[in-house]
Amino acid sequence: MIFNSFHFLLFLPCVIFLYFAIPYKWRWLFLLLASYYFYMSWKPEYAFLIVASTAIDYYASMRMSAIADKAKRKPFLMLSIFTNLSLLLLFKYFNFFSDSARAVFDSFNIFYDVPEFNLFLPVGISFYTFQTLSYSIDVYRGTTKAEKHFGFFALFVSYWPQLVAGPIERSADLIPQLKKDFDFDYLRVKQGLIRVLWGFFKKVVVADRLSIFVQEVYQHPLDHGGFAVVLGTWMFAFQVYCDFSGYCDIAIGSAKMMGINLNDNFKTPYFSTTIREFWQRWHITLSVWIRDYLYFPLGGSRVTYSRLMFNTMLTFAIMGLWHGANWTFVMFGVVHGVLLSLRRTTDKFFPSFRLNLGSRFRWLSMALSMFWVFNLTCIPDIFFCSRSVGEAIIHMQSIFTVPNTSYDLIHNAMIGTDTSVQFILSWLFVGVLLFFDVVLYLRKDMTIEDYITSRTKPVRWAFYIVLLIFVGWFAMTTNAAFIYFQF
Repeated sequence: MIFNSFHFLLFLPCVIFLYFAIPYKWRWLFLLLASYYFYMSWKPEYAFLIVASTAIDYYASMRMSAIADKAKRKPFLMLSIFTNLSLLLLFKYFNFFSDSARAVFDSFNIFYDVPEFNLFLPVGISFYTFQTLSYSIDVYRGTTKAEKHFGFFALFVSYWPQLVAGPIERSADLIPQLKKDFDFDYLRVKQGLIRVLWGFFKKVVVADRLSIFVQEVYQHPLDHGGFAVVLGTWMFAFQVYCDFSGYCDIAIGSAKMMGINLNDNFKTPYFSTTIREFWQRWHITLSVWIRDYLYFPLGGSRVTYSRLMFNTMLTFAIMGLWHGANWTFVMFGVVHGVLLSLRRTTDKFFPSFRLNLGSRFRWLSMALSMFWVFNLTCIPDIFFCSRSVGEAIIHMQSIFTVPNTSYDLIHNAMIGTDTSVQFILSWLFVGVLLFFDVVLYLRKDMTIEDYITSRTKPVRWAFYIVLLIFVGWFAMTTNAAFIYFQF
């Protein structure tokens, strides 16, 4: 059940209505059943894995909570880590490592029949695996208490709004909210609906329009060159941002209607002035997870310069691999690691190296820095969007070449009637997105629903009507799955 489907449009109001209609003591059970139904709507087999993972993690956490000696807790932590990573490796990465091993053997003319399994990839396995791992590690460290109620723990693992693509929540944030007795609140439900509507606009109207041109460029690597590749990459940057943040907006808005606050995953990332700031604004819950459970245990930044570079590259390579079982995703992470390492190198050896046009033109310095960082983040996006590392290299080379054919993105966008309209609309919608992102950037912690509800009634209703018209119109022509559902 994808969010941008008729099935979900029936599911959401039914869940919200029944959630408040059912007595408090049974709400956890209702939400748990609704979450399993939501998850099983893809494939019923998915439920077995998430239930098995939940049961083992619950057992491990309860055993750890009963042991005072930290050293004696470690076997149960290892049980949780081994179970979760084994499932992840088997279903998501086995064939990737198998194919990579086969390629290595072939390069040495060694013919070895490496096994391969045609297993279905459970939706959201990367997300809920990281969520349960953080819980087990926190219980082991003693920074959070084990949840004794199996039902609430199972609901924490499978809570449907954020189950398949995040945000990756911590038990200390989510479980207490799941236990609260929330009454129906009109303002809260209205704000949740605004957030959901904004998420649909990002996905259905902006991301799916941009995908038309992104696919044209990236599925025909030899047919485009020069600025067409640059433009296609820019469009992909906005596509993946609107696609993923749109999903998160729908998830956050859906949960908000039930009184539950999920963590924001994006905070105007394309207004970052450094690569480090970008990762503080982009996929925040994953970045924080990697920092707390991988980067810090490796020593973080309190190490030698060479070790710092190693820690940075390793964590970003793993973050890239988390996205998908393909070398393109590994390279996506590696390039981001290189960019951050270069920034840290200049900070260490050239601390005064900054774009500074004086206080009078500070706004221009910031604007140029933002544009520079945006383009830097587009470099690893080329790997993210390509089908192979070889194709990514072709795209990079194509930026500096003339297209081999006249079938060029810009050419078609300017002469084809329907194509030109779609092209112009795409950038107009990006402009609308950027307008609201500028507002949210300037107002710091304000959310889109806070901003809209603070406007006058005519402005609010104009916002609702215009978005509903565009979402309804384009939803009839496209029904593409969210990009991050594949992870």
